[in-house]
Amino acid sequence: MMASIKFSNIFEVVASSEEEVLSLKAQAELISAIRDIATRNG
Repeated sequence: MMASIKFSNIFEVVASSEEEVLSLKAQAELISAIRDIATRNG
């Protein structure tokens, strides 16, 4: 039986360092904020 590995977010899976994880999270938050603003303002 294979052991289960748990990650707190997808960025931990694809990133090669903690610095990259933080960068990807920041980019995702920025993109989300831009999307929200664009949606509200048409």
